[in-house]
Amino acid sequence: MRRPSTPTLLVLLALACAPPLIAQSPGASAYLEASDSSRTVGQEYLQAYIALDWDRIESMLGDAASFQDPTAELIFGGKLVSGRDNMMAKFRTGYAGIQMSFVETRAVYSGHYAIIEGLLTWSAPLGDGRRVTAKDSPFVLILRIEGGLVVEHRDYADYHPFITAMRAM
Repeated sequence: MRRPSTPTLLVLLALACAPPLIAQSPGASAYLEASDSSRTVGQEYLQAYIALDWDRIESMLGDAASFQDPTAELIFGGKLVSGRDNMMAKFRTGYAGIQMSFVETRAVYSGHYAIIEGLLTWSAPLGDGRRVTAKDSPFVLILRIEGGLVVEHRDYADYHPFITAMRAM
């Protein structure tokens, strides 16, 4: 059996020691703190979002926060909205009359990100007295959280249930 060379032994030794060193590094502590903050802020933000509690949402946003739902592009436009004031104007007017409920199926809180997946049931007024309800739409909310504030909010939704409900009316 051939004996490993000294450089190979040094690499193996470094790899063997790396996990404990990484776990004790300042980066690991920052990661854990950011993840904890993302969990706390992400859960509170989701509750406020589903409840359409715009005052609470506004207090949780950074000044330069942004919102976008790229999956709504073909239906509602899906354009990027930048700045807390612009986001709040969109939410307060564009979401007027919407009702939502959400069943969480999975969540990841990793560093600066809260990624929450579930089934969204929502209804919206059509302007003629009728409402359309989309039941159990697959939905993913991705938030970037820095300094305890949401700085990016991205929605990804399957709009098939909405289109199906609209066509059934």
